[in-house]
Amino acid sequence: MKRYQLSLPGSTECDPEVLNELNCPNLPHYGELWLDFYLEVLGKLREIYQTNGSVYIILCSGSGGIE
Repeated sequence: MKRYQLSLPGSTECDPEVLNELNCPNLPHYGELWLDFYLEVLGKLREIYQTNGSVYIILCSGSGGIE
């Protein structure tokens, strides 16, 4: 029987700022807090892409976006 070696990346150091954010409670995907955050992200994406048009966030893989 052939033996396989499982090669996984080792532990990685995390910046304390990242660890602190991971300790925060999850934001639900509904309600005023989420809507404010969502609209802020859309505004930043408009700045990045230098557009005044509509910007959409597609929460799927690339092939899901094509479908």
